[in-house]
Amino acid sequence: LKAVQFIVHTQNNDSFYAAQTIHGPTHDTNIHSSPAISLRHAACLIALRQEIWSAFLHQRPVRLPISPQNDYDAFPTTCDFIWANRILVWCADLLNFTFDSHTNTKYPTQASRLAKWNSLKAFETHWNTHKPLSYKPVYYAAPEPEKASYFPTIWLMNDSQVVAEQHVELGRILLAVSNPGMQRLGAGAGALNRGLEAELRAITRRV
Repeated sequence: LKAVQFIVHTQNNDSFYAAQTIHGPTHDTNIHSSPAISLRHAACLIALRQEIWSAFLHQRPVRLPISPQNDYDAFPTTCDFIWANRILVWCADLLNFTFDSHTNTKYPTQASRLAKWNSLKAFETHWNTHKPLSYKPVYYAAPEPEKASYFPTIWLMNDSQVVAEQHVELGRILLAVSNPGMQRLGAGAGALNRGLEAELRAITRRV
């Protein structure tokens, strides 16, 4: 992180990471090529990816200033690279919502927590229904437990797609465990918990 901080402070060109908080990338109309990015921009992306996995493994919020006001409803056409960056910011926002000890202060009521969760869930729902065609796997093979094959085989066309899909799956795990509307106790809770375990197991195998 010290190397990233040095690069950020010595590179003077503008990027969407130059502000005090990290927002989702701006819309890019060229869907056929990755935009040229600065060294500072690239360093921040690397730091964000590493921080997401570290925060996930240690069950803590990310230590980078993620904006809590990103618009996840917009689904404009753009390139795979920009999509991957948007998903990174969404996943980091989810980590903060799930593990930040100040979440209950930021969203003091059940209704406000549920509204925030629904806004994060909406992105995953839109991704399921409006995923760019380029993200369709070039090859897919379902698990075959009877042949001792417990993991699906998924081939994608480039690294940006792999990064995006991995972090969408991480986001699905976070959405599942952070749902403030989920019934934890009482009648039917056991069946819901078993369903949650099955969902998390399937997601983990895809990752």
